[in-house]
Amino acid sequence: MIVLSACNPNRFISGWVPYWNAPEGRQGFTSAASPMFGDISPFFYSAQPDGTIALVGSASQLKTTVDAAQSRGIKVLPTITDGSGKWIMATVILANTTSRTLHVQNIVKLVMDGGFDGIDLDYEGFAFSDGQDSWATTQPVWVAFVTELAAALHANGKLLSVTIPPTWLAGGAPTGYPVYAQASIAPVVDRLRLMVYDWSVSSPGPISPMSWLNQVITYTNAAIPAASDRLKLQLGVPSYGRDWGRQVNSSEICPDGALNTKSIELQNMPAVIDAHGATPTRLDPSNGEMYFTYDVVVTGYSTKPIPAPPYVRPPHSASSIPGAALGTSTGLQPALRLTPPLVQLSCTVRHFVYYPDATSIQQHAQAALANGWAGVVIWALGYETADVYTALGNTAP
Repeated sequence: MIVLSACNPNRFISGWVPYWNAPEGRQGFTSAASPMFGDISPFFYSAQPDGTIALVGSASQLKTTVDAAQSRGIKVLPTITDGSGKWIMATVILANTTSRTLHVQNIVKLVMDGGFDGIDLDYEGFAFSDGQDSWATTQPVWVAFVTELAAALHANGKLLSVTIPPTWLAGGAPTGYPVYAQASIAPVVDRLRLMVYDWSVSSPGPISPMSWLNQVITYTNAAIPAASDRLKLQLGVPSYGRDWGRQVNSSEICPDGALNTKSIELQNMPAVIDAHGATPTRLDPSNGEMYFTYDVVVTGYSTKPIPAPPYVRPPHSASSIPGAALGTSTGLQPALRLTPPLVQLSCTVRHFVYYPDATSIQQHAQAALANGWAGVVIWALGYETADVYTALGNTAP
């Protein structure tokens, strides 16, 4: 049961509705949890190299999503991602005042023509693709762009949300993505969303550990001291886990595709647990997430040559053999083991699975609200389970 009270703020939840999962994505904010949603962001647009905005999903699904939200009094701030490509957004679109102004005009027109309540920017591309050496040049044009866009939207009674990767302190120095200058843009935006997830990607580990979240909150609160600006902060929380497959026995040769990493939606996690008879356990309080392992034997083929065994020189030598084969087309052929095999290979793979659950998501929301933040924003709607909303409904600052 979802419980709302005077000390539990209504409408402190937001979420992204991916274009590839829109029908399921709508279920969260159209369910009994809808009174807790203040806004949602259909994930349907992408900025192009010429500064225009392209629809990347179904127009009918977008309309259905927008209508469903607005009929419930939930604000709609569609998300624009940066699809312009490496060295385009920062150095071409934003750095040139004319192209920047045109980009601002394109966004405002999109909002007005679509009847949206505002827009959400998810321009994380340039931080990852352009490299840290570009950040010093990018930061001032980024701040100028956000400031100009906010002014243009506000002049039309519309809202601006900005989604950014977080920054935190490590060894006393800012770590993460300070290029987004959150202290500079917080006063001008209406929502500032911090994507506090994907702590572990290449190696097994928690997706959004509490220890990391606390570091992000500490840094952000110091960078944004004004209580009015902190009320714009939305904490990004994941509704997915991750499964890392790792080889158990080094002596075995694994077939193609046996070792991989994949994301698992929370709604699909019980099926994975049941299929492998796993027993999830909660990590220590500094992490807060659930964890389990399972082993599988993977059988298949490999397109990679199998390495030859190490050569060991014999203890004695033999005299030459008259008429020995010389390796020609009529002589000895390369060993079959040096070519892709025609037989199946098997290896044991251990899977390490980390994922948040309703309890850990509630911990995140509790921390955000206790620090005067607006609430949480879920990536992504349609991945979560119903008990997430039950837990959030019982969250109090």
